[in-house]
Amino acid sequence: MATVLQAKAVIEAEDRTGAVFAKLGEKIDAISAKAAKISPTVDKMSTPSVERLGALAKTENAISRATVGLAAFAAGLAGVESAAGAATASIHAAAARLHEVERMKSAGMSGAEISEAREKAAELHTQMPSLGTTDLLHMFRNQRSVVGGTEEVKEIIDDVAKLRVIAQAARPGEDVSEDLDKLVKGMEIRGATQNRPEFHRMMNGIAKGLNAFGDTLKPEQYYEMFKYGRQATPGLSEDFILSTAPTLAQELGGSSYGKAISAFNAAMVGGVMKHSALGEFERLGLVAPGDLDRTKTGEAKGLKPGAHFKGWRLAQSNPNEYVKQYLVPAMQEHGITSREDVLAEIPRLYQNQMAGQMVGLLATQQSRINKDRQLYLGAQGMEAADRISREDPLVVWQGLKTSLESLGGTMFQGLVRDFNEPIFAFSQSIARFDAAVSKSATVWEGVNAALYEMWGKRREREARESFSEPASNVFDRMRRPYGPPMRALPSPSAYLDLARGRGPNISYAPVTNVWHDSAGHYTGGLAAFGGTIGAKPQEVELKGVADIVSRIEIVHDAEIIVNKVLEQITARGNLRADTGRSMPEASPGAAFG
Repeated sequence: MATVLQAKAVIEAEDRTGAVFAKLGEKIDAISAKAAKISPTVDKMSTPSVERLGALAKTENAISRATVGLAAFAAGLAGVESAAGAATASIHAAAARLHEVERMKSAGMSGAEISEAREKAAELHTQMPSLGTTDLLHMFRNQRSVVGGTEEVKEIIDDVAKLRVIAQAARPGEDVSEDLDKLVKGMEIRGATQNRPEFHRMMNGIAKGLNAFGDTLKPEQYYEMFKYGRQATPGLSEDFILSTAPTLAQELGGSSYGKAISAFNAAMVGGVMKHSALGEFERLGLVAPGDLDRTKTGEAKGLKPGAHFKGWRLAQSNPNEYVKQYLVPAMQEHGITSREDVLAEIPRLYQNQMAGQMVGLLATQQSRINKDRQLYLGAQGMEAADRISREDPLVVWQGLKTSLESLGGTMFQGLVRDFNEPIFAFSQSIARFDAAVSKSATVWEGVNAALYEMWGKRREREARESFSEPASNVFDRMRRPYGPPMRALPSPSAYLDLARGRGPNISYAPVTNVWHDSAGHYTGGLAAFGGTIGAKPQEVELKGVADIVSRIEIVHDAEIIVNKVLEQITARGNLRADTGRSMPEASPGAAFG
């Protein structure tokens, strides 16, 4: 006789709300009691009393103390803000340091060269604290591009660093990095970077000029003088460049001075001038009549090959001395002595306006030029850098600030480097999100597409690799004619829900298996188990006490699209039973065809 196993469900519930509502009632009663006491208190407040006045005084004192406390709290907040600002500055300094190292790598500097640059920068920073380590590395890299190698940079960077300190003193608080970079480039145009003694003399002279003329002369102007001087620059003497050119640059500007000296050189050395000017030079006796090439009518049209103006070599190296020794005496011999006559004669000789303006200054303002020359000669050169670093308060305080920033940059390099990868990955994610939204017709379509790219594909992959199904679904499926679970992957537009944590839907395809016929009716047949269990009902006898555990394992293989359901029933305890069939409601069992 068949024994039917029955299951009984017992539901236990615990009421946890009663105590809460009870406490809520107590609070309402307490509020009512408080409200009843308010009216008498208000009535008392309408009539002043000594007690209340005393209480008011105490309240005022309390407010005063609270105000002091708030002030202290505000000061504390200011301190926190300052600390946060210091940390931010340190991180920025570290990022700038690593940025400069990356630029060195991009420039082709080897690891050994970068190490040498670091050592040199640290050495100079120790000597001149107002120069930051990162700025010195920047200088090292730029100068390497000019002079060609690390060893060459080490020979000149000390001079450039000292000049930078002097420039800082002339322009406190300003960034003079670009000026110094241009200055070194100008020295290359001059040809001094390949000649160490000349480079040192020139840098020392420029330092004297900056110290003598202060705010009216900047390192950048020397670069402009060299750059726009073009073919004239290499032939100019150091004395003219250092003692006279600064006066002209302050009057004309660095670039205009360069253009003027270039035009003057083209005229005096190359003979590039109009026919009327050649005739005027001949009239003043500054060119020999036999040195001019003439037209058939006898008009001068140029210098003969190999011929030159008188004093042309001096004009090439020092235009100021040429004007004093040749041009002015020649004009005086011909009665051109007054300032007005001189300024009228010069345009006939130099028809280029800039060249004429420069020669006019040299011919009429010798007192000013001599005054500036004496200032230049009396000024200190690069030796002033050491004194300025120690005694100039603005530079000293700048040194303290720079040293702290440099220390922060050194200490925080590891932290900044460690965050590079996650920040880059996050930036890429934002860029992909932006790209997805930009390519879509609407914003929401773009958001869904971006979420699919960022999370959807990964979740699809994880779902295919490991599929799980609630046990309740399995039990229900065993009682009905449904096959293994089929996963319908969501479309990209559904990934906004996935991002919110909602799971995918699960669907099942109807099948015919050993438990059901083609119409889906339950048959209970177990022939698929190889005949070991027949189709007729079996007797089951259960005695004793036992624990029955039903274990269900579902495996999903996306590669071959096969689902396998493994069911196992285990018993623990005093259980004795004949092999038979149990009702599905009592124990799960199914085989899928």
